[in-house]
Amino acid sequence: MEMSLSQYVLNPALKTNAILNASAREIIKRLYESKFDNILLREGGKITYYLFSQADKNIYWAYIKVPSEVVHNFYYDVIFKFTPTSSTGFLTDLFKFNVQFFSNDPNFMYTYAYVFNKNDLLIQELRSKLPKEALTKAPEEKNPTEQISYEKAIYFAYLVMKDRGLNKLIKFKGESQPLDPKFLVTNVMPAEEKVNLREEEGKRYSGKKKTVISKNAANAMLNKMSSNGRRNLDLSTSNVRTTANVKKVGSIKRANNIKTTKTTTKK
Repeated sequence: MEMSLSQYVLNPALKTNAILNASAREIIKRLYESKFDNILLREGGKITYYLFSQADKNIYWAYIKVPSEVVHNFYYDVIFKFTPTSSTGFLTDLFKFNVQFFSNDPNFMYTYAYVFNKNDLLIQELRSKLPKEALTKAPEEKNPTEQISYEKAIYFAYLVMKDRGLNKLIKFKGESQPLDPKFLVTNVMPAEEKVNLREEEGKRYSGKKKTVISKNAANAMLNKMSSNGRRNLDLSTSNVRTTANVKKVGSIKRANNIKTTKTTTKK
């Protein structure tokens, strides 16, 4: 199956039997855009990505480090591979090129990897980063109808490209480096390792959160006691790390707030 990123965003199930109705698609997209805005605020507008070109073949790669929505300072690897079509001609919009996908997000591995691979939408050079079972065993529980649908990490990566205008070929070329296959092999973590690391970091993050909540509750109780004439004690400690509350003020455009890590590689 051939699909462009524009087609995927318009309706990922367009070329399969399962068709998402327009209202359902819009609800999902607005939800993901809202979630992505919140992530940008938390990340200070900084998203790391790397762009690579195979100019002789008219092939382009976007490697985006997508932040976890739950665990801070944890990132998934999402890669788009854009290849020309028979009708690409002089197109300057990468979203109109054929696209293949890779993500080591657990939802992609457990729900969509098999379906994407079956429909030739998985980046073949990165198949080894997914467990054999994810590619050969149908997701009977997670995706019994084998539907191609919106995947959150992939949609977030699309928003990064859209907001930075990286779909414009001239801009993409201006920021890209010649493809070094070793870079992808070295830096893209196998999905199973990423999932295991996510579980470990999730437990650690959850433990820190509970500690902060417990300290806050204890301080609130002691403050209440002090208001009743008892001495006030502060149980806060420099060893307790809290996440500052970020408030959105006014209207913020994503495109003006994304900062990037310079797309250079060490050789």
